Amino acid sequence: MAKFSDTTLAILAGGKATRMRGRNKALLEFQGETFINRIYRNLSPLFLNTVIISNDILDYNFSGAIVYPDKIQNIGPLGGIHSALVHSIDPAVFVVSCDMPFADSAIAKILIEEFVCKQPEILLPVINSFSEPLFAIYSKHLIEKIETLFSLSDGKPIKDLLKISNTLYFNLPESIATKKCFTNINSIEDFMKSCFIGDI
Repeated sequence: MAKFSDTTLAILAGGKATRMRGRNKALLEFQGETFINRIYRNLSPLFLNTVIISNDILDYNFSGAIVYPDKIQNIGPLGGIHSALVHSIDPAVFVVSCDMPFADSAIAKILIEEFVCKQPEILLPVINSFSEPLFAIYSKHLIEKIETLFSLSDGKPIKDLLKISNTLYFNLPESIATKKCFTNINSIEDFMKSCFIGDI
């Protein structure tokens, strides 16, 4: 499989996981395999470089993947994106959250190819008006904008970054494959449902 040489895969494995009763979502298992291992196995063959953003001191034991903490703590997913961009040696990062165990390499490839073609600062996939900022591509040019957001407000939501950036909203067809790919496991209830989602 050809690898994309200008984009780093960044798996975000942080978060407080309050709706998971404190359990580390990256280490939840589906069919005997941890979420983060499934994501790494499915997506990393597309990339020359992979980083994991995690504030937990854990050895994820992935060959070639380096674990970095958030450079700025306790500011949510945008902090993870910022850390990924700072540590990436490539001009862009493909960000995926560790709570998306059905991340699809074919869909990721489509997004990367569109990003390379159009060169936005952010490529954000959209399915039936629903956008997913944690399965998206971000340019390193955003580092300064993100740091400015950190200094101006307390919330620092990703949507604020989308508003001030060259964001390409990329529509994907609504299908079983895309719905499955963009399934987030945010709670115990979601986790129980995932046992059935995986059979779709």
